[in-house]
Formats: sequence, C-alpha cells, structure tokens
Amino acid sequence: MSRFLIPTFVAIALTYSACGPSAPPYDPAHPTTEPSAQTPDSSPPDAVTSPAAAPTPVRYSCGDASVISVTWGNEQAHVEFPGGRAVTLPKAQSASKGGDEVFVGDTVSLQRDGDDIQLFDGEGPARQCAAQKPVE
Repeated sequence: MSRFLIPTFVAIALTYSACGPSAPPYDPAHPTTEPSAQTPDSSPPDAVTSPAAAPTPVRYSCGDASVISVTWGNEQAHVEFPGGRAVTLPKAQSASKGGDEVFVGDTVSLQRDGDDIQLFDGEGPARQCAAQKPVE
C-alpha cells in the first residue's frame, strides 16, 4: 500500500502547484518593481530615512567664547557642548506657549527666541548664545 501513497502525494502536489496562482509573463517594456517591505507609515517616528532628511545642526557662539551645536528635531533639541558632551532635551509644552521655546532636561535647559538661545547648565549662570551665519 505504501507503494501507492508516495506517487499519489506527488500527483496531488503537482496538481495543486499547477492550479495555484502563476506569475504573469515578464514584459521588458513594463518592468514591475517589488513593493518595499517597509512603507512610510510603518517606519518608526524618529527614524531617519535618508542622509538628506537628517536635520542640520546649528552652531551658536556664546558670550563666554564657547561654541554650542544644537540640532533641532521633532519636539526636542540635541545639544552638543565643547569637549563632546551631549544631551537631548524634550520640549516643555507648558513653557513654550509665549513664542519662545523651552527645552528641559535633568540639569540642562534651553530657551530659544528666534536666532538666540539661553543655555542653563547646572547651577551656573545662563550662557547667552547667538546663531552663527552658515558658511557657504
């Protein structure tokens, strides 16, 4: 009886695969492309899709002769200090209603008013900083 089962299974498998959906013939005049596995709606909210989409950091010259780099993102500010220290500060919604934007972290906070920022780092005085002109 097992002699008949194997050929029967093979015949069923061949019949099923022949009845299944088939791919259309290839037409070089109308090439098709596979859809991307990841659509724009399925990407994480903070994902960078291409280098061109990455935000450009803004450099600020401060009154104490230091230069701070800030990358403004979606409801956050990424601050890079001289020496390599960096912090990401979320936007404080309740404090950002009067035109200025305020970003608050554990020990660092930042207030932006147009091209100027005030940077508070720890308990020291605030740094007054102005955006540098882009180099062309």
